[in-house]
Amino acid sequence: MTWFQQLLALILAPTLVVAAMTWILRALFSQALSRDIEKLKSELKTEAFREQYRFQKLHERQAEVISDLYARMVHAERKMGQLTSRFRPVYPSLEGQKGEAAKACDSFADFFREHRLYLPEETAEKVQKLVDLLAEIFIDIDCAQPGDEYQPSNADDWREANERMENQARPAKKELEKQFRGLLGVE
Repeated sequence: MTWFQQLLALILAPTLVVAAMTWILRALFSQALSRDIEKLKSELKTEAFREQYRFQKLHERQAEVISDLYARMVHAERKMGQLTSRFRPVYPSLEGQKGEAAKACDSFADFFREHRLYLPEETAEKVQKLVDLLAEIFIDIDCAQPGDEYQPSNADDWREANERMENQARPAKKELEKQFRGLLGVE
């Protein structure tokens, strides 16, 4: 063997061994890394599914709360509208109408307080204003018309209560309807 062949053998042999080892280690590392990546992808998909499920359940619950709250709001508004109407039916009596309106307003207010958490703050504030407005109108009517008899001397108070229902409560309800539709994704 010539000195050139020996030099080549001394340099080439270790270089080939190192290259082969590098290639083998790189393949093993790549395989291990790919396994870890697949495992992480799987965990990420599982976590994403959990979050999607949680969000879906929360949205379903929010929709139920909005539906129930809206039904109670409509019922309270209708009973207060009947109570403040200029053309009231004889039956039920004034006291009976007051009782029905108070019960409907209390149901609406209580349900709202218990479920306020499910509404965005802006919407919750508007609902609270409507609850307060209905309570104020009820108190005004109850003070203006104590007992079961219509007091003609307090007709201005009655008319004012009716105007507040028409000009404040009903528009507030309409505005809340728009917001509820937006929250439910139907508008």
